[in-house]
Amino acid sequence: MSFRGTLRAVNATANRMEREQRRRQRELERQRKEAEWLTELARAELEVAEYENYIELLQTLHKECSESVDWEKIEADPPAKPVSSSQFAELAEAELKNYKPSFFDRILRRTEKKVHQLEKQILEASEKDREAFTLAEQGYKEKILEWKLAKGVLKKEKSKMQSAFKLFPSAFSELEGLGSRVELSVLSRDSVQVNLYVRTSDIVPKEKKSLLKSGKLSTRPLPLSIRNQVYQDYVCSASLRVVREVLAIVPVAAVLLTVYCKLLNTKTGHLEDQPILSSLLPRQTMETLNFEMLDPSDAFENFTHQVNFKKLGGFSPITPIKI
Repeated sequence: MSFRGTLRAVNATANRMEREQRRRQRELERQRKEAEWLTELARAELEVAEYENYIELLQTLHKECSESVDWEKIEADPPAKPVSSSQFAELAEAELKNYKPSFFDRILRRTEKKVHQLEKQILEASEKDREAFTLAEQGYKEKILEWKLAKGVLKKEKSKMQSAFKLFPSAFSELEGLGSRVELSVLSRDSVQVNLYVRTSDIVPKEKKSLLKSGKLSTRPLPLSIRNQVYQDYVCSASLRVVREVLAIVPVAAVLLTVYCKLLNTKTGHLEDQPILSSLLPRQTMETLNFEMLDPSDAFENFTHQVNFKKLGGFSPITPIKI
């Protein structure tokens, strides 16, 4: 498959790859906005379903990943250099050569005019041939650059791998849709630094919604310990997801991850981005994990990591790992 074919396929897969929770969340939100006509029970059921689906969405980001880029297949399909063609001019010349004045052409003395028109068409066809070749040359130059990018990525050239990330912005769109920001930097031939800036704990609802036996909606405060645990899962799930996406794009051996969140700096009294999780995640270990079944917070026990989390206190700043 050509580079552009792969690029379209991967980005299209990422755009289509919308988890059931995400689709269901939008549908539930739509229904809620149109809920005036629903019964009280139906509205209550809808609100509870929306709440439960949103919580699941936060905790399962790691379960999906874009299709891996097959750089070897791209590199094995070099673009062919275009050859100048005169196909349009040849067709126009053939039309002139085969032109035979009709009876009415001769009677109405249109022969000379017809010949002139056909000669003009030859000139226009020649220009069309030149334009087509110019476009082909431009496309070839672009494809050569893309093919060289594939070769550079396979050779693990830092600049080429850094450029590769720019081609697949949709890989991180779900995380960004939840308020995260991703910064990527190629450290070496075999490692990438990821700085993930996540939303603060306000991404987790402060209230829990449930359905009473009477069919009425129950809204009560979500215990702080539960909120913090959900937030921990969100942070770890988003972290695993971004690492999976990075490994799907470039053939590095490991990802050095640092997660930042705005926390109160007691020295300044301001909220500032501070590191709350840092980990070195080797590809070899990542490929052994069953992302459908694992607990995202527990999963970091498989890796060297730094974290300071307490059920009642939440995350506290840590010192990031360095390599």
